[in-house]
Amino acid sequence: MLDFIYTLFIAPLEYWMHKVLVWGYGITENWGLAIIVMSLVVNFVILPIYIKAESWQEEEQRVRLGFASREEMIRRAFKGQERFAMISTMRRQAGYTAFLSMRSSVGFFLQIPFFFAAYHFLSHFDALSGISFMGLADLGRPDEIFHIGPFPVNFMPILMTVINIVSALIYTQNLAKRDKIQLYSMAALFLVLLYDAASGLVLYWTCNNLFSLGKNVVYDLIHRLQKRYPNAMKLKDGQAFISSPHVRLGLCILALWAVGFVFGILSSEQTLFLEPRWRIWARHAEALAYAISIVFSFVLFWRVRIWRYNRVLLGLVIFFALIFLFYYVKGEFIKPKRSYFGITVTTISFLIAMPAAFIALNVKERVFGKGDLASLFIPSAYWIVILLTGYLPIQAFCTAPEMFSSPDVVLARLLPFTAVLGLIFWGVYWLCRMTGTLSGASFWITLIGFILTIFAFLFPMDVGTIEGFQIAQSEKLFSVKNLTLDVCVLVVTGTLFFMLARRKWGVRFIRILTITASIFAIGASCVDLRQCQGRWVADSNSKVTQLPSYNDRFFGFNKNGENVLIVVLDMFTGHHMKAVLATKPELQNRLKGFVWYPDTLAQGAGTVSSIMTLICGEECDAGAFHGQTNMSLPEKANKMYARKIEELAPRYDVSISERTWMEPHLVHRYTDKDALVLRYMGNAYMNRYIESEDLDIETGSSDIFLFGVSLFKAAPWSLKHYAYLNGRWITHVLSNAKNSRLGMHILDLGLLHQLPEISNAKSQKDTYKFLHLELTHRPWIATETCKIADEPAPEDPSEFINQGHLNCEVCSLELLADWFDWMQKEGVYDNTTIILVSDHGERPYGRLNALLLVKKANAKHRPMTVDASRMQLTDVPLIAQNKLGKVDKDRVRYFYWVGRITPNEFEEIDKNLVTGEYFDPKSWDPKSLNIFTKDYERITEGR
Repeated sequence: MLDFIYTLFIAPLEYWMHKVLVWGYGITENWGLAIIVMSLVVNFVILPIYIKAESWQEEEQRVRLGFASREEMIRRAFKGQERFAMISTMRRQAGYTAFLSMRSSVGFFLQIPFFFAAYHFLSHFDALSGISFMGLADLGRPDEIFHIGPFPVNFMPILMTVINIVSALIYTQNLAKRDKIQLYSMAALFLVLLYDAASGLVLYWTCNNLFSLGKNVVYDLIHRLQKRYPNAMKLKDGQAFISSPHVRLGLCILALWAVGFVFGILSSEQTLFLEPRWRIWARHAEALAYAISIVFSFVLFWRVRIWRYNRVLLGLVIFFALIFLFYYVKGEFIKPKRSYFGITVTTISFLIAMPAAFIALNVKERVFGKGDLASLFIPSAYWIVILLTGYLPIQAFCTAPEMFSSPDVVLARLLPFTAVLGLIFWGVYWLCRMTGTLSGASFWITLIGFILTIFAFLFPMDVGTIEGFQIAQSEKLFSVKNLTLDVCVLVVTGTLFFMLARRKWGVRFIRILTITASIFAIGASCVDLRQCQGRWVADSNSKVTQLPSYNDRFFGFNKNGENVLIVVLDMFTGHHMKAVLATKPELQNRLKGFVWYPDTLAQGAGTVSSIMTLICGEECDAGAFHGQTNMSLPEKANKMYARKIEELAPRYDVSISERTWMEPHLVHRYTDKDALVLRYMGNAYMNRYIESEDLDIETGSSDIFLFGVSLFKAAPWSLKHYAYLNGRWITHVLSNAKNSRLGMHILDLGLLHQLPEISNAKSQKDTYKFLHLELTHRPWIATETCKIADEPAPEDPSEFINQGHLNCEVCSLELLADWFDWMQKEGVYDNTTIILVSDHGERPYGRLNALLLVKKANAKHRPMTVDASRMQLTDVPLIAQNKLGKVDKDRVRYFYWVGRITPNEFEEIDKNLVTGEYFDPKSWDPKSLNIFTKDYERITEGR
């Protein structure tokens, strides 16, 4: 039982203490300073909890002091049962309950797990042994400054106690006698417990006490200022200055926002029954309605002269309005924001329109005057945090604990999500208090908590099993049924909640229900962990992540028929092949039957405008999509992908993984052929590589994936795809863009290493495979030995070829050559057409020199040869189907320079012709030469 308690409450804290201590040592290169850094980090992380716990203690003290004199009189005058009854009645009338008393002790109880975690961790941290710091001879032993006879005198515990007492003297100035005794007793207890402890541990606790002392000095200063200036620090009520409600204006704001919300629903990816042009129109109407609601909100703020009364609220709405303006004017047209435009503008406009509407209608007084809505914020926030970062992830863990790390590590990796979400709610709480919008915020936070609970428990979506981090039936994430259910739940839940929130007993009922749910979830989580304890995996390195269910199909080849394999190596620069072969000459022999076309032109300078041509040729270049505004670019691209699948499916088992434009639900809208289409291959391959190499990398870890699953479970049906992200899961992008990009590169490196292991030759049908990999795209992370580098390669403009880029290019071809060796052993190499191609290149010589290596089926087993034919990327689909005729030696090729991308088309495109050899400057007009390269001098110098 003690081991179980340690695993749940102490070990996760030790995990992060170790991480922070090692991080601090990496910065300071001194273990003593690292301990100080760890103390500061721990104290700042739990500071919001301490502040709240101390506010509870002050509230409990204020209530208790209100009847303390009467209680003392009763104790002197009465005895026995009569005294007990009178004191109980008096406390009940004063609102003093056992819960209030227990809640005030949260600050004390919070120290217990941190104390035991620090005690156990620092007492057994071998790196501190023999390390001196600031007069302390050995951080791994008691300091023993001197001896009095046989008795050692340890200076650090005494200093710690003195600081503790000084802090208590400041803190207990206005406290009752029993509180003072409690604090002094704690100081004495810590002196006894830590007197013979390692000086590193005592140093940590002394720093904690110094932090507490500084905090108490600040508190004391604030209390003194509050006494001297009682009105200066009071928070203003954001609605108190409204002399008369602006009903019409408030209703207009609400109506406009509601109209925008309806149009947002119609423009979402759930309404595929609508024609694309109508959904495009609905999206613009959504943004326009939101924009007008924001304008009306500022009209209200002007009417009420809000800057005279609540400048904090005014500053916030101006900030949100600027963000909205960015998304409205520019953000909609930035590709990475394409999938999030609707939900982003909805949220931002909500944060402006709702406070304005509540102020205009004076909702707090006219509608919710009887209910204390503000009291719901904290319990509702606690419930949401516990639900999303505790109960639901632990439930998912307990269904298959063998897939994850040991529970202490799992709980530790969930703690940052708990802390971040808690800090967000803490910040929102104080902002709402300062702006006088706490009641309105409490209403919406509590309603959101109810909706998340309903979807998590009453309406879970059946999408089949989750294998290798991929759900079996992803097409269910996009359906009008999802919207219908979401709207019904929102309307019914919102109506019932609104009716309860208007009444005092209703607010009290909601508060009790929320607190009870939180307590139940914590208890149920502990029970679930206890029940699955026998299946915990103590050694996480012994487990192997399960492959996704589609793996055998995607990497399955036909021995007796024909296979087509197209591997896209993003940003692999064509002319770098000379340097690749100079680095690894043996590759020329390993790539048997391949032909290298060094004079290959990309149809665009970037992936966005080029990669589609590798699947569907000239029909998918930027010029083909220019001028078509009847549907969005993703729909155009996926419609053309579907057309290509229709062409291939009668003969081939089609598998396509393309990361830029592929939207599987859109492809399936335009074809009913049984094709395997993916945007991302899934984290399973990366996790298997991390496990097999025993790497200390957490990006994409299955433990972090649990939080993504909890968001998926609790989200409304029409929003679940935002948590799933085509198998990438939202936890990949919650960290930051750099880590997300690195994660994809680690996935690709791991996948390339595993290809011979995960492939098979069992397909009963001819196969067509398109695999998009980004290992060769910056940031470059591979070493010369095809391992993960400690840091991505720096980009040095002075280098002719970046060494990190070259390493990734070499490794990609070496690992693919290992795969081709496997194909030869399995008898599927000769009957497979293999095309290794890039969507574009990188400097020098611009971004338009693409890689093109082709091995046709039944090609002769001779070393790689070179063909100087003038090729371009639109040739790839023709080569794959053996439809490309002889290339004219005087061929004129083209590429498109794309200056601007809108949601519907490539705009500001410029078609450029290349009349001769790629590397001959005379083939380019000056305008084109300046567009595609910054290395004109190098070309003219003949390098």
